[in-house]
Formats: sequence, structure tokens, C-alpha cells
Amino acid sequence: SYAACGEMDSFTQDSRLASLVDRTFRVGFNSNSGGWTGAYAIDGKHFGTDSKKWYGPAVDFVTEAAKTGLFRIEFASPPDFLFEKAEEFFSSSLFDACVYATSLGYLDFCVSQYTITASRASSANWFLLHTEPMILVVFEETENSNSFYSYFSHILRPFTR
Repeated sequence: SYAACGEMDSFTQDSRLASLVDRTFRVGFNSNSGGWTGAYAIDGKHFGTDSKKWYGPAVDFVTEAAKTGLFRIEFASPPDFLFEKAEEFFSSSLFDACVYATSLGYLDFCVSQYTITASRASSANWFLLHTEPMILVVFEETENSNSFYSYFSHILRPFTR
């Protein structure tokens, strides 16, 4: 077998693509409010069935994947009754509602630029398209050093006098 010889199965990619052909996936689109890497709706509203209102890199990625994989995308929303349950489980966020609907099988996947919180990560599988690094800058305070506040406020001093 390929695994016994330490080689990857080169035929896996073909079988994965073949499994997508002629399928229809129910997809929830959440509208990001800013940035440049997400999914955006012309009217700023989440979900909906009008494919013409959506744009952005995440939308482009999914539509190109559908062309390559020969599958269809059905623009869908979570069922109305599920929003209240999603709020009990997560929060009132419509991003959480989409994740909740996906984890229960009402949607096949969600498209947007998400913050992957611990509760979201534990509820559904994720395919990461983009990540933003978080860099924290801190100063080690010693007995003879200035405080973090004095360093931080230093950049504002020319405007405060």
C-alpha cells in the first residue's frame, strides 16, 4: 500500500473531485463589515438567495471551486427556528448562527472571513483561506525602567502640550 511505503495516495485527489461532481451544496454567506479578504453583500445583509449581491475574495474562491469541482451552490439561510437555538448555544451573532446550522447539517458550509473562536472551532470543521497574525508588543518592566504607559504615551506627547 502507499501508506506502508511512506507515499501518499496520488489517486485521492481524483476521487475527492469526483465526489463533488453534480452535487448541490447549501451555502450560508455571511457579510463581513470591513477588510478585504471576506465575503460582502451589496446590501450588507447576511444570507439570502440572490447570488448577484455577493462579492469578495471568499465568494470568488467558492465560485471558482464550484466551477473546478463541477458542483452547484445554493445560496441558503439557516431555518428561522434555528436562530433562537443558536443564540442559546453561542450568541446572537449571525456568524454563529451559520456555524450552528452547519454543525447540525442544515447548511453544508458557510462562507465569510471568520474569527475562529473556541466555541466555533469545537462545533464545525474549518477550511482556512486566510489568517491575520496577531502581534503583541510589551515591555519588560524593571525597577529602574519607565512604565508601559509612559512608553506608550510618549508618541502622543507632541500633541498634548
